[in-house]
Formats: sequence, C-alpha cells, structure tokens
Amino acid sequence: MEMRRILLVEDEAYLARMIARVLGEEGYAADTVGNGRSGLTRALAEPFDLLIVDWTLPDLDGVQIVRRLRAAEVSVPVLMLTARGQIEDRVEGLDAGADDYLTKPFALPELLARVRALTRRPSGEPVEAVIRAGDIALDPVHHAVRRGGERVELTAKEFALLATLARHPGQVFTRSLLLATIWGGTSEVYTNVVDLCVSHLRKKLDRPDEPSHIRTVRGWATPCSPGTVGDVQQEPHTHHARVRGHPGPYPDLLQRHGRRAVLGRAAEQQDALLVREAESRRSIVLGGGDGGAGSTYAGGSDEFGWSVTGPDGRPFSRITTGSDLGLPRPDLARRAVREGTVLDTFEGPGGDLRVVSLPVKQSGEVVAVIQVAQSRELIQETVGELVFVLAPMAILALVLAAIGGLIVSGRAIRPIRTAFDKQRAFVADASHELKTPITLIRVDAEMLARSPKTDDDRQFLDHLVGETERMDAVLSDLLVLARLDSGQLDVARERFDLTGVLAEAVGRFEGRAAAEGVRLEAELPEGLYARGDGGRTHQILAALLDNALRYTPAGRTVAVTARLNDGRTEATVADSGPGIAPGNLSRVFDRFYRAEAARTGGEGGTGLGLAIARDLARAQGGDLTARNTEASGAEFCLSLPAVAREVPEGDAARGPGAEHVPAPMPVRARDGRGAEETGPGGSTAGYGPPH
Repeated sequence: MEMRRILLVEDEAYLARMIARVLGEEGYAADTVGNGRSGLTRALAEPFDLLIVDWTLPDLDGVQIVRRLRAAEVSVPVLMLTARGQIEDRVEGLDAGADDYLTKPFALPELLARVRALTRRPSGEPVEAVIRAGDIALDPVHHAVRRGGERVELTAKEFALLATLARHPGQVFTRSLLLATIWGGTSEVYTNVVDLCVSHLRKKLDRPDEPSHIRTVRGWATPCSPGTVGDVQQEPHTHHARVRGHPGPYPDLLQRHGRRAVLGRAAEQQDALLVREAESRRSIVLGGGDGGAGSTYAGGSDEFGWSVTGPDGRPFSRITTGSDLGLPRPDLARRAVREGTVLDTFEGPGGDLRVVSLPVKQSGEVVAVIQVAQSRELIQETVGELVFVLAPMAILALVLAAIGGLIVSGRAIRPIRTAFDKQRAFVADASHELKTPITLIRVDAEMLARSPKTDDDRQFLDHLVGETERMDAVLSDLLVLARLDSGQLDVARERFDLTGVLAEAVGRFEGRAAAEGVRLEAELPEGLYARGDGGRTHQILAALLDNALRYTPAGRTVAVTARLNDGRTEATVADSGPGIAPGNLSRVFDRFYRAEAARTGGEGGTGLGLAIARDLARAQGGDLTARNTEASGAEFCLSLPAVAREVPEGDAARGPGAEHVPAPMPVRARDGRGAEETGPGGSTAGYGPPH
C-alpha cells in the first residue's frame, strides 16, 4: 500500500518535529513547513493526502491558506490544529473550508484517530457531485457557484437557497417551507426575508436579455422550463395590495415594511384558521348530517364561505353559498384527492381569496373534499389599519427611547470616566511609589556585589541589578504614559530651533556610537524651525537614536536627516539593521510591544519607548511613523508643524518675494581618534569609526 503523504504547517519547530515523528511511526510520510506562504505553495504544487494547519502562522494564517486552497479548487482534506478553541473560531475555520478542527492541547491518540478518518476519504473525490441547472454549476463541497464559467459570489443563505431549489428542479416551494428549511423556522425571522434573498439571487444570477432562473408564482406553478432553477410560491401575494384610507403623514417606507412583516404572520394564522374550519366540518360528511334534503353542504357570506364536493369535484348540493367567493372549485378538489390538503390563492370577483381543500377519507378512500375560503382583503384592510395606528406609536417610542438613552448614557459614562481617571492616577502613584523600594533593592545588591563569595554569587547579583534597572525603566515609562493619558504632562506649543535640537541629540549619542563601532551620520540644514516643545522633541529623538543603535550591527550606519516638506518639518532616523517584519510595522508603536528575534540581537527595552515617543509627537500636533527602507533597516520619521525662521534685516531689502531656504550646516567628520575635518561643501557630520 502506498504511504500517505501529510503536510504539517506549524511554526513551533519543536512541536512540528514531535508530530512528524509520531506520524512517521504510524506509517505516514510527514513533511513540515514553518510559515504560511511556504505551506500554501507546497499544497498547491504537490499532491498530499492531508494537510494539518495551525491557525497563527507567519506571513499567512491557516484560515487564509484554507480559503485560497478552496478557491483554487484543491479538495485535499484539511485538519486545523490550533490553540484557538472558541466556538466562533471553530465555526470560522470550518466555514473557510477545513474538514476537521482540533484544539491545543490535544491527546495524540485523538490526533491520530482524526488523521486516520480524514485519510480514509478518497483523495480528490467530493462528497457530493456538482449540481447543474442550465448554465449554472453549483459545487456543494467548495461552496462555489459558476454561471457560464464565471464565478458568482453568494452569501451563506443565498447559497443554501440556491442549492435547495437546484436539488429539486420543477418543485414549487412556499415561503413558509423555505423559511423553515433555510432559516430554521425561527419566529424572529419574517417571511419577507425569503423575498429579499430571492431578489439578491436574481440580481447575481440573471441577465437582462434572458429569462429569470427563479420564478415567483401565484398559487401552484407548472413544472419549470429547462434551465430554470426553481419556483417560489408567493405566500401571501401582497405586492399588489395597498393600505386603504388616507396615507397620513408617516413615511410610506415604514408603513410598507411594517405591513409586510405583519401580513406574513397574519397569512400564516389565516391558513391555520381555514384548516381548522375545514376539519370542523368533517362530521357533515362522516355522519353529522342525515344526507337528506335537509343536510347543508355549503354556506358562507361575502367574506367567508365553505362547500363540500365529491372526489370528482362535483358539489354535494345545488344550494349555493349565497356569497361571491366562487366555491366550489372542482380543480382544487380533484388536486386535493391526489396530493392531500391544498392551500391556494386565486382571484375572485371581489378580490384575492385564500382557499383550503381538505380531503375526507373513509375506510382509506377519499369520499369528499371540504373547501373553505376567506377573502384576503379583510386581512389586508385590518393589517393596514393596524400598521397605520402603530407606525406613529413606533416613531414616538423611538424618539422617547433615544432621549432616554442619551440621559441614561450620560449618567452611566460619568462613573466610567471617573474610574478611568482613578486608574490613571493609580498607575502614576504606583509607578512613583515603587521607585523607592526598587532603589533600595538595587543598592543592597550593589553592596553585596562588592565582595561576593563565589563567581556564581556575582553572576546572580549582576542579574539582580540588571532586573532592577529594567524595572526602574518600566516604572519611569509607566509614569510618563499615565501623565500623558491624564493630560497632566506639560507639552509646549512654541517656536523652537529643530536643527539645534537634532545636533544636540546626535552629539549625545556620539560616544555610544563610537564604542559600538557604528557610524553616526547627520545631514542637518541650518535654520529649520518647528512649532512644539523642544525638550519633548529631544526625548523623542533620543528614543529613536537609542532604538537605531540597538539594532544596527558594528560597521553599519545610522543616518539622521531633516527637511521642510509641504509646510511641515520632518526629522528622520534610519538604521542599517534587519528592518521590521511587514506584518509588525503597524504594531511597533503598541505599548509593551517587543521586536521579534531578528531585531533583538542586543539588550531589549521595555516596549514603551516608541509608544511614548509617538504620544509625545501627537501631543505637539505632529506624528511619528515607521517604514522599512529599500536597502535594509527601519526608518522612523518625526513630523511637526513648520514655522518660518526670523528674517535678518539685511535680507529684508530683498523684497517680500524673496525665498528663505535653510542652508546646510558645515560638515564635520570625526574619526575614531577624535580628529575633525571639514568636508568640501558637503553637509554630513560623521561620528564613530570611519569606513
């Protein structure tokens, strides 16, 4: 027997090795990949008997893999193996096209049992064949619909409705039956949702120059013509009816939709009433009457009537109903003999009529048919008057509810806002108060480190000191964030020299760059002014330079530039490190976010520095963004509102049309020995070892 091939897509390397080992011992050939894109590529290119896919994967998650496989009509069985075990997660995974779902942690015997069950299914053989109706092809396995070779996107309910009609060509479905089949017959769903779903299907499937694939008929329809998906009986037939009387000042849309919803329920109640009325007259046929001339086999009024006929449709009595309801109906009576109880709507002299034809059996044979009819106009008029009265009440109730909601929400938000304020105050107070014990712990550790008994003791104490430093940094950052959130951190909005702040920040990190073997370059124009807080801007630049130096290897460059762009000043810090994974670019400013292993070659930070930097930038009316450079590395751009520099008196004579462009600063290059040289007209100041 040929060995079954299994592809395992799992980013946890150790877990993948263990599962592959167990599968190998069970006689399977298991291949493993550690990211989503590689898994999708191999699944599309190679024949596998089973895919085991994790949900959370680098590059492409498991659900996206399954969706793309099903879109490409790859029918290989898929087992989702993930820690996401909520009901909504399981539903999403299975609806995406997975055949099975197993949550972590799992038992190996259960995993192997599921693998055996899935690999027993013949590869590439769908459970149900493609259903065809004319040029429409419906694939139940992949939930795909095509018309004339073109894919048609349908919702889940639209697909279920189309599949139900296509599986029973020529059969007529009432709205009540479709409601029970597709929507489960819940009382919260009105029958007009069937009309809406059918309408959406027609728009997606039909073409203007061709007949519709789905027909809506009154009463029971004749068999469908070739290429027609199915017929839907309109029950009740309401689109010709209208509310009688004065329309009133209320919106016609509200009345129309409200009336349709009520009519749907009223029609169901009318059908049930007619059936009960017909059953109550069984005794007339089965012995309640003497069968003589005095027996009554018909009766009624202009709005309600009944009649008894034989199996052939001929009335039992020549006495008419005295009404204008058109009973008896021999055609419906003969149909009831063949099919059982029949409910139908037909047009009478006085308007639409609803009639039930109930066969009466004796000794297993149909001996008579009882027909009961009632006018639709009565229900429509009653419902119209009811909606006309309820519509203004509904509008008034909505207005009162909105006013009450505003009042209640205002009262409810106050304690929530107070709670948030207290939470911010607690974070600030706790961060401040914890600094004292952290300081004491660090002092004690450093005192003990002066004379450790063993090398292990020194290593332990050094680690303790390092952790206290990290905790102190976290508390400091938390304190800044708490003050920012509460609006208690002073941030100025005044004119300041951005060029000078940039030069000062670069000079501050000069020594560190030289010690780490990183070249620090700055291209700074003269006289670049911004509106904001110079001190807070220095904090932002310090965080960016610290981040850049941490992720730039020795021998590489960190570049600092500034420019004026469309009324805003931009200061950019670019490193030459590994860059940021595209999927994580949107998260680098999240609080407590820590870069992945590719960017953590050195000592990691607290995960709050960049978050604080962006909040400080926005507090000044600016912003902080991040992107990957074309070559390599990450680039952070700080933008602030620009301010025109002061014009010297000598320049005033040039006239109002003169332009004032920031001039580049003199170039200063410093090598590892501390020597300085001026570049020939350039504008680059280098700090650190020369290349």
